[in-house]
Amino acid sequence: MNARQNTKWQTQAQATEQATSRRQLSRILCSLCIPLSFATFAAMPMTVLISRRRLMAFSVVAIVLIYSLSHFTANNSLPDPSPDHNDNAIRKVNNPVIDTPTPLRPDARSPSEPSAIMFAEDEKFLAYMPHSGFHNQRIALENALLLSSYLNRTMLLPNVFLGPAMPWFPYYKLYDRLLMQTKRGLEHCPEIPQHFPLPVECLNYFTWTAVPWDFLYDMTVIKQRIRLIQRDDLSYEWIYKTFGLDKKDIYFVKDSTAFDFRIFDDPASTTGKGKYNNRLELGDFEKIQKKVIQFGSLFGSYRVLAQKSEHAELSRFIREQLIFRNPNLIKTADRIVEKLGGQGAYVGVHLRVGDGLFARRAGIIVDDIYHALVMNLTDLTPEEVDHYEGGRHEEDRKENEDYEVKRLKWFSHSPPNNDVIKRDISGDNVTNIAIAIGASPEDFPADSLQKRALPDPVQDQRDLFQQIPPPDSIPCPVPITGPQDPRTSRFSTRIFIATDARKPRMNPLLRKLFNTFPCILTLDDFSAELVELRAMQIEAERVSLEPYLIPMVDAIIASRGLVFFGTKDSTFSTYIERQLYPVYTGKWMKGMGTGKKGMKGKKAKNGESTGAN
Repeated sequence: MNARQNTKWQTQAQATEQATSRRQLSRILCSLCIPLSFATFAAMPMTVLISRRRLMAFSVVAIVLIYSLSHFTANNSLPDPSPDHNDNAIRKVNNPVIDTPTPLRPDARSPSEPSAIMFAEDEKFLAYMPHSGFHNQRIALENALLLSSYLNRTMLLPNVFLGPAMPWFPYYKLYDRLLMQTKRGLEHCPEIPQHFPLPVECLNYFTWTAVPWDFLYDMTVIKQRIRLIQRDDLSYEWIYKTFGLDKKDIYFVKDSTAFDFRIFDDPASTTGKGKYNNRLELGDFEKIQKKVIQFGSLFGSYRVLAQKSEHAELSRFIREQLIFRNPNLIKTADRIVEKLGGQGAYVGVHLRVGDGLFARRAGIIVDDIYHALVMNLTDLTPEEVDHYEGGRHEEDRKENEDYEVKRLKWFSHSPPNNDVIKRDISGDNVTNIAIAIGASPEDFPADSLQKRALPDPVQDQRDLFQQIPPPDSIPCPVPITGPQDPRTSRFSTRIFIATDARKPRMNPLLRKLFNTFPCILTLDDFSAELVELRAMQIEAERVSLEPYLIPMVDAIIASRGLVFFGTKDSTFSTYIERQLYPVYTGKWMKGMGTGKKGMKGKKAKNGESTGAN
């Protein structure tokens, strides 16, 4: 901040203080005038009634004039917080420039060079409303891409919101909330010096941002099959103005519940609705002739089914493209993977325990992962396991009742008996590459679950573990300090844990993991490799991208181990298992099954193996 700008804000602060003082003086005068007027009015005899009325009218007029004059003077004394505010400033917020060593893709429009959107006269469009966290927005994007392709409509692509998650709301309320999720008119916020207090309108300015999807993903190949038009404004007015339409040209699909409907691409499908309330047929949407179909929420695993063979292929194609490709993310992950011994030289784990139901069930989630690792990496007896758990197994299997959560139904399919010690890797809160994971059982087409034969998960995992390089061949990246337990020092397989737990090495939740496995590593152990990511920010907004990019690096690293264990019901884990792990390692991708028999796994062109579910 230069001296001129600093002086400007100091002058504005002084003017604001003076205006406030004038307002206070006017209020004092008004408060004095009112009781004096009434006192005078009451003291006058009835014989001078006309004079009393005149005096009363004069008093009221005087009060109004004093208040209006002072209020007008105070308001006009306030400085204009954004003297340079114009259309270009608005565009600068809506089309942010990423201040990063690697610029945005060449097709990203410069904020100073807006271009008109070109479209055909007979072109039709599909729009939806994003909400919730990053991975929920990604799932909605997948569903929207499927629908746009099915219906041969151009997709109006919103940015991805990064920051505190906006929850799902019914259609109209979600629309209103999205209209308020804007930085228009707040261009002055990043110009305020750090030592100045933020005005009320700027308090949340730096807590969130929005970037185009192609900042994270390479959308080039998708654009060859599905036409996309980037939009920074989610209002109806943007649609009206951009395409010359009005309300009668839009077909609205208004959802009133979080899982209002599931769209079936195959009218002969016998798959149930699962957690969704209504069954909608793709054929009904194909009959809609209006220029725009406007959806509310499209979030939900398998909300738009792909059970026809050509649609199943499209679904796999989309998932293979929605993989992190940002060069800075990949370079950072590459450096850390190399220190872990290289791809396939370690075990990847994701532990989500920081929020919602995951915080409530944190002890159970960690316990299931712990026993999965013990089962495959050690030869400890149950008594020894109990010793390294600190005799807290029964306590760890209890939910944290102090953490209030409303949506308990998310885990309604979990077994009620949490007192059983989970000794195999198919624990109810553990997911891995050999078993169906992530979504609830009702999310999967029933036919494909019944027909598909999977390898024995325990034996499959043990075979994979044998392929990990011996611990002695590659030293642990983090020096093992303190007294060594001769019984567990042999279990030095490198384990990388991606987690939202704070200070993992000191976190009581993870203590038994560190007690048993001497070479557990987290992103905190590689802070020197994160310097480049920490420097990335949205230049126009001065919003750091670090808190949003760090979890993405975590996911990339965890997905490049030989084996991966995830947290059940976590979209983060599901994304690793279904998309990142197969693409980065060339092994096994989950699909949703097609037809009555389901789809068999097959080898993709680029080497990754795909399979039903």
